Amino acid sequence: MKYEYQKTCPNGHPYLIEVNRREAAFLLNLEEIRLMPCPICGNTDFSSLTFPHYTMDRQLLEEWAHTEEYYFMEQDEDIWLAQESNLEILLEVLDLPSTLAIKKKVLLGTLCVLIFDHLEGSRKNTDLIKRVSRELEKRKPDLLEAQDWIMPYIKQRVFPVLGMAC
Repeated sequence: MKYEYQKTCPNGHPYLIEVNRREAAFLLNLEEIRLMPCPICGNTDFSSLTFPHYTMDRQLLEEWAHTEEYYFMEQDEDIWLAQESNLEILLEVLDLPSTLAIKKKVLLGTLCVLIFDHLEGSRKNTDLIKRVSRELEKRKPDLLEAQDWIMPYIKQRVFPVLGMAC
């Protein structure tokens, strides 16, 4: 499978930059890609940059969990990871003894985001909320330790669901 950034220079020239799966997932060459000149006009500025699509799996999540410098997003990584389809691998990697403490905090925050995202509206899912709540209850001491990493608006809505004070 190909992984490609699509970049467009201010002059409107679109071009593709191929990367491998790890580079796509962990944004490993992002700064070089941002500075890469347009092959048509040589302009290093860009008007748009589209990131490659890849599928999250346990292998990528484990590699991320063991490498402090790796991230999937520059910000809001917990929000990006909070997909129902990721739940099983999130839990598996969270419980690995080799997962770095900082990454465990991100994963615990991710589980809180999962609950938050499914509390109401069209995404309301009480079964998922119950399941994730049970999993967080098993990890309550770790969650308490990680609470400073969880956005206040998330804690305000999720902690009462978990029977915890903010």
